[in-house]
Amino acid sequence: MRIVEKYLSENKSIRLRGYLFEPQGIQTKAWTPEKRPAVLILPGGYYMYCSQREADPVAVSFVQKGYQAFILEYSCGKESEYPTPLLEVSEAVSCIKENADDFLVDTENITLAGFSAGGHLALTYGSSFFREEFQEISAKTEEQLAVSKIIAAYPVANLKALYERTKDVVDAEGKVGEMFTTYETRRDPIALLDQKMPKTFLFTTLEDKLIPASDTVEYVKKAAEQGIDIEFHLFHNGNHGLSTGDDLANYGRDYPERVGKWMDLAFSWLEEELKNSVKV
Repeated sequence: MRIVEKYLSENKSIRLRGYLFEPQGIQTKAWTPEKRPAVLILPGGYYMYCSQREADPVAVSFVQKGYQAFILEYSCGKESEYPTPLLEVSEAVSCIKENADDFLVDTENITLAGFSAGGHLALTYGSSFFREEFQEISAKTEEQLAVSKIIAAYPVANLKALYERTKDVVDAEGKVGEMFTTYETRRDPIALLDQKMPKTFLFTTLEDKLIPASDTVEYVKKAAEQGIDIEFHLFHNGNHGLSTGDDLANYGRDYPERVGKWMDLAFSWLEEELKNSVKV
């Protein structure tokens, strides 16, 4: 196992961390793939911070399934104004691709996995990277920017609904980052839905009091109407921020065991896509 760090800003505020499996010796190389699928994890935190509970526990879970796992600590607070976090995702994706030989990553199999606000970031990026205007502001090609799949856990998939609920709240300032303080279609996943976006897996819960399940259901309904390739799971129990839904992220806390099965469902979904693509 090798842990890598790459700073994507001059002041070292934007950090990409990776947990990489590295074969050691001839015997190991004989049974492990030359390159592995990768996941880029985008933690939540209202764009005010990047939640550690939605970072390392998720990375460890993906490493156990054979992935090279990366975590992006993106801009938050007043620094999270559009399009800054999206451009940081673009830098992270292109960095992983540029270092694919060193990181042993299959560049055709990079998944974005976002949680809450990170889910918003993943869905927005997934509906933006193929657009000319985003390629212009990022100064990158679609090949450099592309990801193959998206996982969005209890995401802000309907920004307009969130904005309408919070715009008149007196004490909202300082509780969410700049990305969420203004409504524009270019930062709203549901408004950006497009058949060109990658295959997407989403889940949420009816018990989520922070981001109502109805917001995600509306996103899924519109995606289905447009014929977008999407898989959706709605669990009854589980609070917002449940992360992996197991002891890894919730040790010492009560949590509904069944909702933790979302990761098994996600890995099964990913495996279907990977069956014929991983090079051994």
